[in-house]
Amino acid sequence: SLAWSLYTIGRDPELRARLEAEIDAQLGAGAPDFAALARLDLLGRTIREVLRVFPPGWALPRAALADDEIDGVLIPRGATVMVPVYYLHRHPEFWSEPERFDPDRWLPERGEPRHQFAYLPFGLGGRRGVGEDFALLEIRAVLARTLQRFRVSVDPDHAVVPQPLLTLKPANGVRIRIEARGASA
Repeated sequence: SLAWSLYTIGRDPELRARLEAEIDAQLGAGAPDFAALARLDLLGRTIREVLRVFPPGWALPRAALADDEIDGVLIPRGATVMVPVYYLHRHPEFWSEPERFDPDRWLPERGEPRHQFAYLPFGLGGRRGVGEDFALLEIRAVLARTLQRFRVSVDPDHAVVPQPLLTLKPANGVRIRIEARGASA
């Protein structure tokens, strides 16, 4: 998720500038504490959007507990059913312009997602990732500190293609350029 976040921020100079301005205003040059991290609203929305577009768990396997039928297809008890999170996060019924990266879709007035099960980056229910809160805090802290001190851009000559393995990874990695950010570096 950090690689996808840096890739996404590094390829969008306008978003990067907005994030740098928010981080400078909220943190200055000091190390962030929990309260300061919580005030980084745009960063939080950016992370949510990264997890929508590049969900770590791109598909969730589930075992059918009983015989069932879905759209005329018989699902026998014990069969493995895959919840396609990657496609759910792009379903046009739930998301406006689902292929477009837009952290502002998470503003409360936008009202997205429109369905309680349209966003599942950490799963759902009893099998929801137990480390979700820690992971989100860790991503926020690492990105805040990185963007506070460095300007990130991507290597335009390096193609980045999602590869669905156990988690969704960049097939050939992400190549970024990092430069010190002047006085706050």
